[in-house]
Amino acid sequence: MSEAERYAKYIHDAEERIKDLEEQISKAAEKGDQAMRDFLTSVSKLWRARIEEWRILGELKASLTSVDENSLRKMVKQRLESLVFKVSEEVKLDYVRADLLGEKNEEVLLIEVKGMDNPDASQLARYEDAVITLGPTVKGKVILVLPISDGENFEVWGLKQLMEK
Repeated sequence: MSEAERYAKYIHDAEERIKDLEEQISKAAEKGDQAMRDFLTSVSKLWRARIEEWRILGELKASLTSVDENSLRKMVKQRLESLVFKVSEEVKLDYVRADLLGEKNEEVLLIEVKGMDNPDASQLARYEDAVITLGPTVKGKVILVLPISDGENFEVWGLKQLMEK
């Protein structure tokens, strides 16, 4: 299923939920239950806002499928340089090879870049979709677990972090 098809399905499902809510709102109005009517109207507004968000995100995610590793690496390099890091490419340290190395004062960043041409990156992007498309009142997060001693030494950057000022 393509990104566009996936988001179209999310939007369709949310529109169906709104229809159900509208029926419940009518029933609450018939019963004279103003508190329930107000509550359901608020939930309906949340779903409508989520649909607009998904329309925008769907377009963004569809465009991300073309972000390959080389393009992403250039973006990361530009971001690091804007943060005044000295950047080296294809660096070998001991027995590991980093795509990029950022150095500033006493801080060192080893950077591994995975574009959408990598199946692992594509899978994680689908996880992000799953979290994004939870109900409008649900907060979600993807946790990446690795066989390392301390996850505090790791960060995950997406396009948002690359574009921050």
